[in-house]
Amino acid sequence: MRISLTRAAAGVAVTAATVLALAGPANALPTVRAHTTLSIVESRSVIKVGQTAVVSGRLAHAGIGLGGETVYLDKWIGVTLVLVRTGVTGPAGVVAFTVKPGVTSRYALVFKGTATLAPSHSGVVTLRVILPPPPVRAHTTLSIVESRSVIKVGQTAVVSGRLAHGLIGLGGEIVYLDKFVGTTLVLVRTGLTGPAGVVAFTVKPGVTARFQLIFKGTATLAPSHSGVVTLKVIP
Repeated sequence: MRISLTRAAAGVAVTAATVLALAGPANALPTVRAHTTLSIVESRSVIKVGQTAVVSGRLAHAGIGLGGETVYLDKWIGVTLVLVRTGVTGPAGVVAFTVKPGVTSRYALVFKGTATLAPSHSGVVTLRVILPPPPVRAHTTLSIVESRSVIKVGQTAVVSGRLAHGLIGLGGEIVYLDKFVGTTLVLVRTGLTGPAGVVAFTVKPGVTARFQLIFKGTATLAPSHSGVVTLKVIP
């Protein structure tokens, strides 16, 4: 009887060991990953358009730099973090990125972790970009005159004007001849100013018309427009 109980107990022990062996990985405790920290600093906080700055940081565990780890440089666009670039930490855990933003930008560094290291992320740094002031364009004036104010149907007249900066005529610039249709200005033709800044258009309206000259400006010259002339057409 004692032998039978001993054998039964042994059978139960073997069965329990088998169950534990089969279920081992499922019942194992999760791996505790080491805590990490990730700092961030910028080489300068303000730059001009076209200049660069360096955004760097240090990945560490308990003060010890973690080398050979991948760190992501992200930038805030609105409320979304967008990946800019990835880098690998050096022996001391330091990673650095050279950036050249065209506008003021906010950056953060992100470490996504590994099997043994917990993820972490830095704070946010703002790199302010100073935009250049808009160019000061030279003031221009545009006159207008008509060769006659009254014509008969079928006749022509000349509408001309002079584009100038101060007393200096501006040659080689595009000027638009527009006509009022109701309260709307409609393009009739374009012309190029001569050496003295003068431009002229021959017109042959079928009914009384109001004309105006327009200069839309350039990178160095401010836009301007003439007054309005009325060409009366009679039968």
